[in-house]
Amino acid sequence: MINNRGKNFLYKSYIFEIQKSLNNMFLELKSLKSTCSISADFINQFLIYQRVAEKIAKITASCTNFRPVFDISSKIAQKRCEVLKDVERIKLFCGNFKNCPAGTKNYKTEFKKICDDYQNILKDSQNCRNINIFFLKFMIKYNDFSILLNKNALKYRLCPQLRLISEYCIQLGKKENVIMEDVLNSIK
Repeated sequence: MINNRGKNFLYKSYIFEIQKSLNNMFLELKSLKSTCSISADFINQFLIYQRVAEKIAKITASCTNFRPVFDISSKIAQKRCEVLKDVERIKLFCGNFKNCPAGTKNYKTEFKKICDDYQNILKDSQNCRNINIFFLKFMIKYNDFSILLNKNALKYRLCPQLRLISEYCIQLGKKENVIMEDVLNSIK
């Protein structure tokens, strides 16, 4: 059994890894070059933020001993891995879908706004000092972030396969959030 000092160290180490992953994600997202294809741009962004979700879920699964959070984080990691494989398969094909300059500019402006709004996604969740509560609160917000990014992309002309994956990810995020909110409410 881990004493309070050990739990505190584990929590701090866990938060450090999450923060490092998020910082790297936002740096990568900001450094991406825009093209004349929203599909190509969105795929590159999508791959970054979905890999981070998968990584955070795997880290959580390895740090928790609370079965519901272990199951949720494991399922999130599995689903993200499956989606990432699907997106990698269509990546080359989807880059052929071009958009008008006004559309790409509007897409990029809204994308930047969403990223700026979620830049401090950790702040509200990290003071709970409990990995399970933190993960649930954080991942609900992260799914909200992902849903907004997907909805933004769906406003524009996209590769049909990417559109289907994006719509699936919105539904997946909503379903995961309902489950996580139920677990969160049961342990508060």
